[in-house]
Amino acid sequence: MSMPPSDAEALLKFKGSLTNAVSLSSWDPSINPKPPCTANISNWVGLFCLNNRVLGLRLESMGLTGNMELESLSSMPMLRMVSLMNNTFVGPLPNIKMLPHLRSIYLSYNHFSGQIPDDAFTGMPRLRKVYLSNNEFSGKIPSSLAILPTLLVLRLDANKFQGEIPNFHHKNNLKIINFSNNNLEGPIPPTLRTFEASSFRGNPLLCGPPLTNSCQFVNPTMLVMKTLLIVIMIAFIVAIVVSILAISRLRSQKKLNEQHYSTASKFHTQASSKYVKPPPVYVKTKSLAEHYDPRSPKPDQYNHGHSKKEKGEQGKLIFLRTDGLTFDLQDLLRASAEILGSASFGSSYKAVILDGQAVVVVKSALPSVIVPHGHLKSSNILLDESFEPLLTDYALSPLINLDHAQQIIMPYKSPEYAQLGRITKKTDVWSFGILILEILTGKFPENYITSRHNSDSDLASWVNMMITEKRTSDVFDVEMGGVGTSKAELLKLLKIGLSCCEENVERRLEMKEALEQIEDLNEGQTSSSTNTDHHNFGEYSSSLVTTTNTERDAYRAV
Repeated sequence: MSMPPSDAEALLKFKGSLTNAVSLSSWDPSINPKPPCTANISNWVGLFCLNNRVLGLRLESMGLTGNMELESLSSMPMLRMVSLMNNTFVGPLPNIKMLPHLRSIYLSYNHFSGQIPDDAFTGMPRLRKVYLSNNEFSGKIPSSLAILPTLLVLRLDANKFQGEIPNFHHKNNLKIINFSNNNLEGPIPPTLRTFEASSFRGNPLLCGPPLTNSCQFVNPTMLVMKTLLIVIMIAFIVAIVVSILAISRLRSQKKLNEQHYSTASKFHTQASSKYVKPPPVYVKTKSLAEHYDPRSPKPDQYNHGHSKKEKGEQGKLIFLRTDGLTFDLQDLLRASAEILGSASFGSSYKAVILDGQAVVVVKSALPSVIVPHGHLKSSNILLDESFEPLLTDYALSPLINLDHAQQIIMPYKSPEYAQLGRITKKTDVWSFGILILEILTGKFPENYITSRHNSDSDLASWVNMMITEKRTSDVFDVEMGGVGTSKAELLKLLKIGLSCCEENVERRLEMKEALEQIEDLNEGQTSSSTNTDHHNFGEYSSSLVTTTNTERDAYRAV
């Protein structure tokens, strides 16, 4: 007895919507003339069969991608399970509700993104297991999930969901849930408070049991009154500022008129006398010698005769140099600043070495301070014309309010603070590693993008992902000069940066070790091989989250 043609046609149509489907070569009737199922035996890869019909699809870790069409499987009435975990699918959530008889859907560890429609799970009364973890979904959790009558397992962790958790109506059926590591907020619904606190961690704005932070409810009337009071205070302050500016403007205009009248009178009474221009202000810069160059004009050598620009040049700043060149304030403001990482690899490399040395010196000088520097980032490193770095903002962390420091100070964006709520003596090493990665990748400084550490989206994770996908050449900044002749050194320096960014504090390098490795790289630069095995970086790649025995058993049950 052969399987009806409709199932085979549906599977081939589904395969046609995929790209890189090399793993599905057995799904080709010209190569494999057998039907997909013979009784309970599968003739095509990735199928579960029962009585010559396809019961489930398990196409995991096959490198599949493309805009898959789940609608093509709607003609398979016996289909109960679809698993496409650990592939590279992108885009929005597929149209799952076109498979109303589905009982289990596994889409974890892909790159799906965007908001899920609120009715995405409408009309699926038999759906029992939903795995959407480790994707990039955003927006609110769809309310149609909360009303599924037979839902047993729900995994939404490691996404970007926002808003409040909906109230689940059939709480007695739920066995496993996980909402951790999202951007959810508000109180946890009473129907879900019997689950472990780990199911909700990683959402700073969630509150209530089983979490330890309690919810603070605001009286609506008090909130309106407080808002009204703030608006009145702002309006009062604005009125005062406008009044002060108006009075100041009137006084300035009156003074200007008086000066104009006085000047006009003097011009009529002393028409034959010469107008004496106030001397310009001379400013010493850091590069001036003790004595001016004889070629430079002295204050008493300037022509004090009348000219059309005399009035407009009163109080003008003039900067003198020993080589006879002069420039004013406008010239100084138009000068372009040196940007860390924008020069060749050699210059950037030099800056990194000296930067690391400076931090080591600070650690030796301040052994009792947990984080000697405490605010190491690219914007706190100034470069002179020879790319010699100067570190700024030493030891500011203890002087800043904790609430404000958590938003702007680098140690409070480190993995150890996100995981343990404290900083360590290796936090400066993590900041130094991020600095190395910013220089090599040319990425915008991470401390301006995120207010806290996120192991799923930080710069080190991105570099690890690129290395895992064998796209190491795409990591480096294309604007960095000299990359073509020093690729091996770049890769070694990249490895040092990743070692400094290790989330495990015990495995993270000491600052002294990082500096020694960079110095060794500098000494052996000319003799090092240019053939670098990208697989050496595999030990820095993040591993996939493994499921518990309970979840694994739930996964196996269809």
